[in-house]
Amino acid sequence: MTVVDGQGLRRARSAVANVLVAAAAGILGSGIALRPMERGVNWREAERARPWAYGGLVALVLASRAAYRGLATRGASANVAAAAIGGLAVPLGFAYGHEIDPRLEAVAPFWVAAIALGALAWPRGPLAEEPG
Repeated sequence: MTVVDGQGLRRARSAVANVLVAAAAGILGSGIALRPMERGVNWREAERARPWAYGGLVALVLASRAAYRGLATRGASANVAAAAIGGLAVPLGFAYGHEIDPRLEAVAPFWVAAIALGALAWPRGPLAEEPG
């Protein structure tokens, strides 16, 4: 396994930063869209849907970490894949807020997970060279 030069590290950081910016824009858009709502569209089904939504969030967290660990020898693609999978928590949170519970304390775990997984995917040291 060879190590990528500083240019590859900068490209990987740039790609992960782009994913984080997209997640932040999604959070902003979700917040603006959900703010005027008093309750979700299907609020009567909240008790049945809540475990599924949070289960989906846990699955995204596990998938993001698995992608990072599984692709760790593949260089920058592991970082970008982990950040992108984590970024999927934003639309999941929006769907949860729109359909079930639009309150900030209900959708915040989805938003925090997206940003935290992106931050955890940030390339910190030498990257392995991409195969092929």
